[in-house]
Amino acid sequence: MSSATPEGFFIEDLGVEDAPAVGELFEKNAGASLWSVADIREGLSQGRLRGLVAIESGEARIIGCLLWRTLLDEMEILNIAVNRQYRRQRVADTLCQKMFVMGRSRQVATIHLEVRKSNLDAQAFYRQLGFVECGSRPGYYPPDGEAAVLMSLELKGKSDALELCDE
Repeated sequence: MSSATPEGFFIEDLGVEDAPAVGELFEKNAGASLWSVADIREGLSQGRLRGLVAIESGEARIIGCLLWRTLLDEMEILNIAVNRQYRRQRVADTLCQKMFVMGRSRQVATIHLEVRKSNLDAQAFYRQLGFVECGSRPGYYPPDGEAAVLMSLELKGKSDALELCDE
């Protein structure tokens, strides 16, 4: 399923066949967690992972990806990356908004994530989406042992009007 956007890209569900391109996107984006192509394929094949990709309209190449898992009424964002030349063009925002719609349709109550303490831009982005800081994990990120900031978003009662996303 895809959703067109006015920004020159569209959103589709992440498929197993997208794993090599997504793995490459994660590799090229500092700050993104590294997931092997095999881990992405296996997680998608076994239904443990879900994801969305942003695809450039003209070239049909993946320019962004959001990867998450769902357990009962909670989602956890595992990774998000956007090609450097497409940052600040609403790619990450559009991916997240589409995931919120999907979560609401599945009665998800809360979305969780963790982000490096030093990644202030990402923290600001998540706050703009409505996430709030709810804790920390000291020494979480290898190899330097940087702390993780835990953030969450309550979806219940949140009624964003999303014209571009109708699942």
